Amino acid sequence: WYLPGRDPWVVREFGDAIRSTLSPALDPDWSPHDLLLVPLRNGQGAIVATLVLDDPADRSRPSLTRVRTVELFGQQVAAMLEQATLRDLAERRARRLQRLHEMGTLLAGSLDEGVIIRSLGRKLEATLSPARLLILAPTDDGGLTTHTAFDDGVAPPPPDAVMELAARAARACRISTDGALTAVPAIVVDRAVCVLVVEGADGAPSDADDRELLQTVAAQAAAAISNARLYAESQRQRRQTEALADVARAVGESLRLDAVLNLILRHATALLRTEGATVALLRGDTLEVTAGIGTGKLLVGSRPPLHGSMSGRAVRTGSSIIGQDVTSDPDAYQPHVEKAHIRNTLIVPLLAAKGPVGALSVFNRDMPFTPLDAEVLQRLADQVAVAVVNARLFEELAEASREWVVAFDAIGSGMVLLDRAGRIQRTNARARALLDESWEDALLGRTLHETLFGETEPCPDCLHLTAIRDGTLQRGTHDDRRRGRIFDLTAAPHPLGGAVVTFDDITAHRSLAERHRRVVETTRDGVVITDPARRIIFANPAALALFGRGEEIIGTPSARTAPPEERTLVATREEAALAGAPQSYESVVLRPDGERRIVAVSTAPLIELGEVTGIVASLRDVTDERRARDAVAQSEARYRNLFDSASESIFTVDLRGDLTSVNEATCTLAGQRRDELLGLSVNRFLDPDEVDAVRGHFEVALAGGTARYECHLRRPTGERRLLSLTSTPVRRSERVIGVLCIGRDVTDERAREEALERSEARYTHLAESAPDAIFTLDLDGRLTDANQSLEEAVGIPRLELVGRSFAELVDAGSAAAEVTALLRDAFSGEQSRTSIKY
Repeated sequence: WYLPGRDPWVVREFGDAIRSTLSPALDPDWSPHDLLLVPLRNGQGAIVATLVLDDPADRSRPSLTRVRTVELFGQQVAAMLEQATLRDLAERRARRLQRLHEMGTLLAGSLDEGVIIRSLGRKLEATLSPARLLILAPTDDGGLTTHTAFDDGVAPPPPDAVMELAARAARACRISTDGALTAVPAIVVDRAVCVLVVEGADGAPSDADDRELLQTVAAQAAAAISNARLYAESQRQRRQTEALADVARAVGESLRLDAVLNLILRHATALLRTEGATVALLRGDTLEVTAGIGTGKLLVGSRPPLHGSMSGRAVRTGSSIIGQDVTSDPDAYQPHVEKAHIRNTLIVPLLAAKGPVGALSVFNRDMPFTPLDAEVLQRLADQVAVAVVNARLFEELAEASREWVVAFDAIGSGMVLLDRAGRIQRTNARARALLDESWEDALLGRTLHETLFGETEPCPDCLHLTAIRDGTLQRGTHDDRRRGRIFDLTAAPHPLGGAVVTFDDITAHRSLAERHRRVVETTRDGVVITDPARRIIFANPAALALFGRGEEIIGTPSARTAPPEERTLVATREEAALAGAPQSYESVVLRPDGERRIVAVSTAPLIELGEVTGIVASLRDVTDERRARDAVAQSEARYRNLFDSASESIFTVDLRGDLTSVNEATCTLAGQRRDELLGLSVNRFLDPDEVDAVRGHFEVALAGGTARYECHLRRPTGERRLLSLTSTPVRRSERVIGVLCIGRDVTDERAREEALERSEARYTHLAESAPDAIFTLDLDGRLTDANQSLEEAVGIPRLELVGRSFAELVDAGSAAAEVTALLRDAFSGEQSRTSIKY
């Protein structure tokens, strides 16, 4: 067809699809928008292509001849295209047939459904190169889900439209399409075993060849999956048969409960392909997990409740439980779920003739549990339930026997079984140790008396022979003089003849009891034991002396030994001791004569066989100690008061000469606080020239002597003070540990003495040089001193004048009253003047 480019339809349909290279001015007969359209038809007349021509070389519209020539050329091109298409179709079908053959061979070569599904997916992806490929499997509830063997766990779930198309194909058992999506079911006996869903590349719908290929592949897959499932079922049946036979054989050969349970668990996990399994046996109103395998080992020893656990529900109802989502089950026992990370589980009861005896559980597998799995597990549980009961009974019997043997050997006392003649038939471990034998065979058949006491002839009143003869229980002690031991024996007649004798070496106990008795009797502390009613049931001699009541104190309530004001304290402390708490406190004992004694009390609960049966109290009389301590405290207080209030400096130094204590006078003298002085060396306060001399006096005191000396003290202000010191040793346990120094500041006193000496010198000089007679009298009127002028006046030497009465010097003519008045006024502090003759 010649299509004029100016036609609106041509412009609309073709537009600028083919752009002419001609200029409109070159040839008005051929528009740049004109086209020559030649349809290419196949042998059936169908158009397979179009040939579009433009821009003729001669710039003119084609003639009829040229058009015919173009048509013939187009027919040849169409024939070549048809041949090429047929050839391509043949090659493509050959390739598909080859792949179908390969796929059929591959699917038929495996009896594992997972391998079949994975191989099918890989081949379809290689053959079709789809945008999406899904292999869906039907679920128990009639739905569809991604086949577990084809689910990589990463891809998101298929859209609802895809799932709806696949479900429609599965229900109709025929191919379904929706745009680019094609769903092909794999049918086995009018039931889809899986559905293939393919989405065409670039959103293109599948053609008839693709759909034919998918249907053929689906049929092959259905046959392969059917064969695989039949094979899996036959293998499962074989494994079940073998497992049941193995269990039956084990049950017949062994009654050991642990071996039977472990065998059951191994077969249960192998048959159902689970991560773990447990057996829980009924123990009263709870279950005890007695065996586990895999992750079930973590639960061994736990006790799930009968009410509040899925295993308990299976036991109570006697039916199996399938839990696909354990976390949503209200009876899920959370400690088990968390510890073993249980996701899904299958539990069946162990049913015996008298009812359920426990539960068999398997848990955690990728595939959901089915009723068929429950039947398999129940058959296994039913097969072994009776065996479990028998094994448990046997185990309990064996355990009882072992416990009896262990208990017999674990008895703390020696025990022997004697026949009617007193010969040993059975011994325990303690008896063999006491009989100095390690092997029981060495003791069997020997008499107990000979073996235990080394005496060939038994005593006339031997306890075990008396028990055999009289059929009565006998108790007593027997001495082993040969080895210096004492035995405590108890002989009981045996119902079948002979006797059962228990004995123990109580030599150490007797010795220890004697030592304790001696200690209690000789201790200076009072020891008292009271019963729970707080009555005294024992008192040692020291306690009897302390209470001053003798043996009559026994049975007396302990509160009566204290004065009324102390009884509440004593009762409170006794209550605490009976509660198990040891007590230490001081109290007062009131003696019958009214004397009160201060006691330091220590009490502790008396525990016998795990129960408090009384109180043990230790009472120490601290009356004299307290009085001595109070006296020492008073003495120390007086010493401290004297030390601190003394006007003289008192201080102590250690062996290095460092100050260890100072009184307030020392602080005042040194011009420093007490905390500043302690720890300082005394050398810091001495003149450098006097350090060696003071050290010498210090060594005298350290040697045990007393040193008196003077030295100068230098105060922080630089002032020097003269001290008169006395140093004496400080002893502790006859060992000198320091020096005590008592010092007096004599600086001012020495200054006064020097001033007095100077004053007396001046006075003496004046008195001696005075022309008047000068003399002094004491209160008795006797001369105590006289100058030279008096000596010359009376004509008596001075030495003879001193001590003579003044009245002897007065002339008899002088009035005695005048002399008396003169002395009275002078002695009363008044000046007096008179004239006398001498």
